Formats: sequence, C-alpha cells, structure tokens
Amino acid sequence: MKEKENMENIRKIRAYCILAKGDTPKMINKETFLIPSQSNSNKKYKVTFTNTWTCECPDFKYRKIKCKHIQAVEMWIHLRQTLMNNDILELHNEIQQIKCIYCSSFNVVKDGIRKNKHGKKQRYRCKDCGKRFVLDPVKGHKANGKLIALSMDLYFKGLSLRKIADTIYQFYGIKIHHDTIRRWINKFMSRIKSM
Repeated sequence: MKEKENMENIRKIRAYCILAKGDTPKMINKETFLIPSQSNSNKKYKVTFTNTWTCECPDFKYRKIKCKHIQAVEMWIHLRQTLMNNDILELHNEIQQIKCIYCSSFNVVKDGIRKNKHGKKQRYRCKDCGKRFVLDPVKGHKANGKLIALSMDLYFKGLSLRKIADTIYQFYGIKIHHDTIRRWINKFMSRIKSM
C-alpha cells in the first residue's frame, strides 16, 4: 500500500514537472487531450476521459494506474477552472448589484479607487452601515487576482520566478519580489490539490 502511494507521489511530481516545463495539454475535445512525452519532445500521448481516465503511455497500459500524463491533465484542468472561476466571480460582481460585505445591504455606492503599489481597486461604501470595502476574489493579497493568475500561468509556461517578476515589472510597472510569486504559487497549488 505504501509503495503504491510512493509511486503515485512520484508520478504527481513528474506531472508538476511537465506543467512547469510549459508543456500544457492540448485539448482536442472535452474528453480528449494530447500531452507531450517528457523523454521524447516529438511524441505526444493521448489522454481521454470516458467515465475513467486512460492514457496511451506504456506506464498506464501495463500498470493500469494514473500515470504522470493523466495527473498533469487533471492538474491543468483544476488550475484552469480555478482561474476561470476567479474571472467569472469578478465579472459576476461587476454585473450583479454589489452587496456590502459587512451588513449584506444592496444600498452600496462606489467610493473612489484605492491605490497601492500593486495597482488600483474599486472601493465601495455602504449607505446603511457606513463602512467602506473592496471586493476582491483573492482575499488577503494586495495584488489583484489577475496578476496572481498571470504569475501562475507564466510559471507553468516555464518562466523562472525572477523572470516572472521582471515581466510584471516591464509590462505593469509593478515591482514584486520573486519570493512573493513563489508563495502565491505554493498557496494556490495547495488549494487546487485539496479540491
């Protein structure tokens, strides 16, 4: 039992390596994905989901357990869904009538923009309780959700943490320490794994 668990953890680490190298799965349709081989860059394995996962790789064929390709596709789907949910939540908050986070009143008005070194965020004021607040799908972070999602996307495309920090500085003029980006990736990857 412990050996099986160790083998699954090794495959999970290899799946992270596939994504970290920038080899994201190519979606053929809702059930079929192509993912590059780690050993041969010209070879791709077909991963399909029809009630259960299957892969064309020898590891899956002989052992009948989730190979690194299946796990990489699962991680990629979870990551993509999480990022899409954050964008949908942000869009939903813009379209939907804003509700006070303190008293749940809909009697809310825009109250300027809060600026910090990471960018601008819309601030709101509740006319009932008088409190001011900022809606943010990624709580507890000064940076907005889009910046965190961009950092994770660049990381999984193979950029180093320092290059990600430099890219954000070049395009947005925001200085972020590479260790902060590492903490974001660790935090949100652990959330994805716990889903």
